[in-house]
Amino acid sequence: MINNLDFGFNTDFNINGKTALITGAGRGIGKSIALLFAQKGADLILVGKSNNILDTTTQCESLKRKCLPLIFDITETYDIDKIIKLSLKKFKKIDILVNNAGIIFTDEIISMTEEN
Repeated sequence: MINNLDFGFNTDFNINGKTALITGAGRGIGKSIALLFAQKGADLILVGKSNNILDTTTQCESLKRKCLPLIFDITETYDIDKIIKLSLKKFKKIDILVNNAGIIFTDEIISMTEEN
């Protein structure tokens, strides 16, 4: 069970019946958010780039939550479209979005295109 001391902030909230999409949910902060949200009653769309997402899914499902694990690269526009379509097909709604995935761009933003 997660308690207030683990996070250093008040975890006394309820999101029962909400659906949350969490990117970067396979490890670290994203996984912790997913587990907290599962404990607080949310169904989850868990997005990650590797099979780590399956471990997060198993843990969240053990808390009796519905989960949709998706292995995609959110830096790819067509993957984002797939994530949204699959999410809405399963849950019909997305109430909460947690943009947690870490993405690093090495070009100057002014010179960036969708391809890079």
